[in-house]
Amino acid sequence: MQNVAFVTCAQFANLSDDDQVAVAALEKRGISVEPVLWDSEAVDWKSFDAIVLRSTWDYYKRFDEFSAWLDTIEGLGAPLWNPIKTVRWNSEKTYLRDLTKQGVMMAPTIIIERGATRSLEGLVKDNGWAKAVVKPVVGAAGSDAWLTDPQVAGDDQSAFDTLLKRSGVIIQAFIQKLPKKANGRLCSSTSSTVTRLSSCPAPASSACSAAMAAQPLASSLHRR
Repeated sequence: MQNVAFVTCAQFANLSDDDQVAVAALEKRGISVEPVLWDSEAVDWKSFDAIVLRSTWDYYKRFDEFSAWLDTIEGLGAPLWNPIKTVRWNSEKTYLRDLTKQGVMMAPTIIIERGATRSLEGLVKDNGWAKAVVKPVVGAAGSDAWLTDPQVAGDDQSAFDTLLKRSGVIIQAFIQKLPKKANGRLCSSTSSTVTRLSSCPAPASSACSAAMAAQPLASSLHRR
């Protein structure tokens, strides 16, 4: 039987409900799944046929450690899903630049490099934004993110400076209502998920999505 690691964190040591659905779908296909903490030093990563990133939701709080773990996996040549290059690219919101270059409609966005000295009030006013979202380039679930506007941006400067000392920062125009002409293709990083228009088909339930996600993994393993 082939053995797959579902990589998780201590908070979800026994996997999330979604992960359990995917586990059941894989086991029906004769694939064994084991929950594994990404930061565990007792794991033989090369013993798995596939290593699947699932609920590593503390990565952004320990980003240097998580990046070092990716280096370890890469050095071992262990089969990580998704590819390490993709994981690194997607772990920082600077990937929004690449999406914009590929023609993806994006909320107006500024990325400020770590250690820079900038006026938050000036940035918001110069861009003519009524409201803007400020957040670190590495983060999740709205961590260290806030909404600002020209009237309060001066008061937010201290928090902005503090954030820039430890992280790059992304600032985006706050979009109260998405334009219908975008037809579901406008991406906004102003929430924990990509904002989609109501005209788009409703996404499948998380349980259904997890089960569907198991299919390509199972097919790939069975082809070996």
